[in-house]
Amino acid sequence: MRRAPCSRHLPLFMLVALALAGCGGSSGAGGSSSKVAEKVAELLDFKKAEGLRSAPLSIGNVQSTGVVKWDGEVATGGNLGLGDSTDSYYLVSGITPGVEYLVTLANLGDDADMHLFQTDSNFAAAGETGIQTGTTTESLRTVAATDVANFFIGVDGFKTDLGAKFRLSVQVKPVPEGSKDVPVALGTPPFSRPGSKVGKDDQLGIFTTGTKDSFYTLTVSEDVLISLSDLTDDVDLYVFNDADYTELRCSSTRIGTAIETCQIDGIAFATPLYIAVDGAYTVDGASYRINVIDLPSGAGDFVGASFLPFDLGTAPGVWTNDTVGVTNRCVNVNPSDGFCPGPP
Repeated sequence: MRRAPCSRHLPLFMLVALALAGCGGSSGAGGSSSKVAEKVAELLDFKKAEGLRSAPLSIGNVQSTGVVKWDGEVATGGNLGLGDSTDSYYLVSGITPGVEYLVTLANLGDDADMHLFQTDSNFAAAGETGIQTGTTTESLRTVAATDVANFFIGVDGFKTDLGAKFRLSVQVKPVPEGSKDVPVALGTPPFSRPGSKVGKDDQLGIFTTGTKDSFYTLTVSEDVLISLSDLTDDVDLYVFNDADYTELRCSSTRIGTAIETCQIDGIAFATPLYIAVDGAYTVDGASYRINVIDLPSGAGDFVGASFLPFDLGTAPGVWTNDTVGVTNRCVNVNPSDGFCPGPP
């Protein structure tokens, strides 16, 4: 049996707080006990359930966007498996019968479990699962059955201590784009290319033409910032000077789904660049957005929120100088743009 929140395993200050909230007892102060309990849950950062079993939360249409990505959370408590009010319930629309999809539960803050249903909108059975121990990414591949238009996904927080946050994604099974011999030609900066994909590669780094990495090329005429954002799993970015992908100019290998960035300086004339994306650290491939923006002359080191290529805002993107000629920042970008449109 799962331990109750008042377990001896909890720190002393938590036990005292929960005791004051009426855990295992009662309060004569009417509604004060529930209010204290709510405050304790808030202070201890208990996560909340999303959606209802009878009315799952709709998180996107995979057909219109190429990938549905949701940063969600689930509460703790209830019983093992789905059916509790503490579980989170989601609906993804735009499913095409006969197409193979990759569904992942990543960036787990604690040991939550994912269950997928194609036809059971009541979340009544176990469904398809990719259950892993602890915070290991859960992943499953499934082919949509005939007449299926929606996926129903439940996340169970029974094995967590305070609930958990996570990133849930649904996408057509990723396949690599381009090859070393024939890389995908990208546009002229500035641009943003959503829905880019890489396969699962068993070989770390960019080594052979037989890998499932993705390869791109573009020509730039001034300094640029190249980034990968909206990652559904842990991919890495490499930028090369040559078409043989041997002369490495920059690499970005951050952990998890953090944005990968490469700032390319010293561009004096039309220069070809060759980009490779490695999927070795993914569970089964991933989707991402490729962004390339021009940097102003003499930009120095580009800065942003946690070294991101942009700060999200509500107005069109603009450039500002914290110190003229030293640092530049792209601010007030429309979140739907996903990238700074470049300096004026």
